[in-house]
Amino acid sequence: MCLGMAVLSVTIYWLFKPDRPSVSNPRPLGMPQTTPEQSEIHTEIPQQASDEAAANSLARQIAHVSPARNPIEKARNAAVFIKSGIGTGSGFFIDHECHILTNRHVLQILADDKEKLATERDQLAKYIKNMKAEIKAVAEHYTSSGTPIDENDLPLPLAVRLQSLNWAMARHEAIERVLQGADGLNGDIEISLVDGKTYDAVLVDTSDDYDLALLHIQSSDCPCLETNSVEQVQFGQKVYTIGNPSGLRHTVTGGILSGYRQMDGKKYIQTDAPINPGNSGGPLIDEAGHVIGINTMRVADTEGLGFAIPIEVALEEFTDYLPSKK
Repeated sequence: MCLGMAVLSVTIYWLFKPDRPSVSNPRPLGMPQTTPEQSEIHTEIPQQASDEAAANSLARQIAHVSPARNPIEKARNAAVFIKSGIGTGSGFFIDHECHILTNRHVLQILADDKEKLATERDQLAKYIKNMKAEIKAVAEHYTSSGTPIDENDLPLPLAVRLQSLNWAMARHEAIERVLQGADGLNGDIEISLVDGKTYDAVLVDTSDDYDLALLHIQSSDCPCLETNSVEQVQFGQKVYTIGNPSGLRHTVTGGILSGYRQMDGKKYIQTDAPINPGNSGGPLIDEAGHVIGINTMRVADTEGLGFAIPIEVALEEFTDYLPSKK
């Protein structure tokens, strides 16, 4: 019994603890011809530079660690996990220059509608209370059965609940700060890749009309998603979401293209592919692994009602920053 209580205490403590090369010009007339040795030197420099470029290619690094076996896995390698001052979300590389598309609400809480924010805060408070009770019950189940709990290698039922709880607590705290008058953009932005490496990201711009934001990281030759017009995808065709629901990183879920909807004068893609908390900002892709939209929202207390912003909209919003996508 004492051992069980000690293990439970460890679990509860875990629950609350803080958290290109230059090339020689052609030989002008009158210049002496280079010796074979000199010619050999000049041919080695481009090769060396090429090797360095390959070594610095983020796309190659990721492909080495996580080789893609199909178009969906290739798309997954271009998706990222985003951690900001208000919680977590998803995003994806849209060009080889390492720009990342995501939702604005992953990074920023707007205080335009405080009533809705207050409602979300209260709902999160209830969720947090219930999740803590669930975690306690699961921990007691393991201890009573004599199963040891290692805080560095938690059982999956506990780990999943803790990730969900951490997300909810961060979101609740951020909403509370906004309701008290704080700036809605809080803290640094960190992105994690499928290989586990993390990078600091900078906010390039946000859209005034859509729930969209553009980030950038300092790297080179990033893996990126090819795009496809949603008009080329037929109703009932298979689509996939890639994201980080409740902190479960780089999760792939599937559904179909259900239709199009106009909301507040804006066009959205409707899908029954799950868009859960943490999926926001991730890509909605077709069977070829091409991005057709940015997962944005779902209708609360319903199943199979998710919405994404068409990729064409995002490219138009940030056209000044994405010349390769024009």
